[in-house]
Amino acid sequence: MAQHYVQLNEQGYITRKDEELTKDDDPKQWRQIMIATDAEIDFGVNYKHYRVDENNIVHAPANSDLPTVDQVNKQLAGALDTITKQTEVIEKQTVELNNLQLMLGEATKAQVEAGKLFDTKTAVYQNMFGDVTKQLVEIQTQLDALKGGK
Repeated sequence: MAQHYVQLNEQGYITRKDEELTKDDDPKQWRQIMIATDAEIDFGVNYKHYRVDENNIVHAPANSDLPTVDQVNKQLAGALDTITKQTEVIEKQTVELNNLQLMLGEATKAQVEAGKLFDTKTAVYQNMFGDVTKQLVEIQTQLDALKGGK
């Protein structure tokens, strides 16, 4: 517990604070309060948001008590548990994504090979079609010659 001397406004909010009074301070203008050690840092920063009631009870901002160390530790443990679970999900999804990328790479490679095979077969069939067309033209020429010779 830490001892503080404070001055209050009409609503009981702290306007000034000090850890000790000097010989020039009028003790009648100051109230002595005690702050829990675990609330000391917050009080030091936010003391103007604290209120002291007529029974000299110190109220944290918004009239709520500051969380205890156990409460903060429980919240932290819950957050860490959530982070651990989310990390596991991310790691699983990363593995799945890597597998999908490999599969996509293999599929793309297979598609390229299929395209090359198609191009090769198309060229072969075009050559064969050209050869057959030439043969048909020769046969037609021979038929026309035979018809003309009769």
